[in-house]
Amino acid sequence: NGKYTYALNNDQENVNSLAEGQQVTDTFTVFVQDEHGAWTSQPLTINITGSNDRPELWLNADKSQVSLYENGVGREADATVINDPGQPAENAVYTDPNSNAGSDAGSGVAVIRGSFTPDDVDAGAVLTFGVAQGVVAQATAGDMLSESTDSGTLVATTVRKTERDAVSEPIKEIFTGDSHDIDSVAELLHADKKKTVKAVCYFLKGTEKVVVCFVRGDLEVNESKLTKILMSQIVPADITGSDVLHAGNIGCYGLKKDNLAGVYYDESLRGANNMVAGANKDGYHLTGLDFDRDMPGIKFVDIAKVCEGDVCPVCGKPLALENGIEVGNIFQLGTKYTKAMNMTVLGKDGVAFNPIMGCYGIGIGRALASIAEESHDEKGLIWPMSICPWHVSLCSLRPDDENVKNTADKLYADLQKAGVEVLYDDRNVSAGYKFSDCDLIGIPIRIVVSPRGLNQGTVEIQTRDKAVCENVPTEKVLEFVNKIIAEAMEKLK
Repeated sequence: NGKYTYALNNDQENVNSLAEGQQVTDTFTVFVQDEHGAWTSQPLTINITGSNDRPELWLNADKSQVSLYENGVGREADATVINDPGQPAENAVYTDPNSNAGSDAGSGVAVIRGSFTPDDVDAGAVLTFGVAQGVVAQATAGDMLSESTDSGTLVATTVRKTERDAVSEPIKEIFTGDSHDIDSVAELLHADKKKTVKAVCYFLKGTEKVVVCFVRGDLEVNESKLTKILMSQIVPADITGSDVLHAGNIGCYGLKKDNLAGVYYDESLRGANNMVAGANKDGYHLTGLDFDRDMPGIKFVDIAKVCEGDVCPVCGKPLALENGIEVGNIFQLGTKYTKAMNMTVLGKDGVAFNPIMGCYGIGIGRALASIAEESHDEKGLIWPMSICPWHVSLCSLRPDDENVKNTADKLYADLQKAGVEVLYDDRNVSAGYKFSDCDLIGIPIRIVVSPRGLNQGTVEIQTRDKAVCENVPTEKVLEFVNKIIAEAMEKLK
């Protein structure tokens, strides 16, 4: 009927000429990711059957359904993909092409990501591909795995349903005075932060071109996602003195975009109504903003950070947020440097090509911070035996006592000779001061040489984790220490 097209590898086919029951078929390659994260390439056949009402679309011989969503919205507003010809639309995995990606997905929806790339999708658009028997997920246009491009990074995202009020209020301009941030505006107007619109401004790095982003008031902009969409680095913008942008009162309704590098609206605002937003006028905000009614035709993108409890777009379960330390990192350099250096290798077919490069680094300081976070108590660090700077802290409690000094000196020499690393504390300070420093540094083994112990022919040996605390004969010290080290190293295997 002239309304439907599909695009494979930038090759568009019109299906308006299909007669009732007439079928067209095309085959292409996609990359499929299994539940273990492994990618495999396989041929995929798309079939379209002509209909007086609407064409029917399915994949492969088993007629499993397929749908393509751009930024959560079906490519064709009035197209519904059904499980099998003849079944009613309500049995579709996606019953509403205008719904958020995955929000109407049933259980068991598989993901295909790869060379199914329509030629009219904007770079950076979030695409969702779904077929039966698996899961749903999203990728970014121009950054997907395919036969013709280098592998890229998939954008992490979530599924958020907009809670739309039953009745939309009319837009009103309200004086808000010095209330410029979300918290103060929400408090002044007795509004939930989810019912506010936050504006965040950035410069394209190295320029004074401003990009304005709008997200729901309780969310934050994910700068990594925004960088991917812009394909440019960004820095926070100082808009003080701007004639167009009024800091604290920037709004999406009525915003003058002529001199802006771009304006982006987060998916969290799709379908939202009765929203509070800046009025683009000093000291004023708008209430009653309805994105469907007042801002038709705008595009939404995923630029917000995920939050605890958000729905995972892959498995549908709540997301959990955990803090971590980046101990090391890798850099996927692609062919940037091999091309610049004209470095080539021969492939299986004997043809020279530029190999892909990568590099990695491990931060020593970051590793120390990770150890401190994972292995400590209220007194200080607890070094694992495998990476401790010293195995033993040798504390001489009375360095002015000749017997104590001679015994400690001999132990220091014997331990060093046996390959045990020792920190010898012969400072003329109190025992408590030395013990406190030893615990703070976190050395695994502490040997205490004191007049009281030597009167009995022993020294005290204690581990930092307090698992061992014994008085050991001086002639058995080396054997005892080596045993503690060996057992500790064995536990780490």
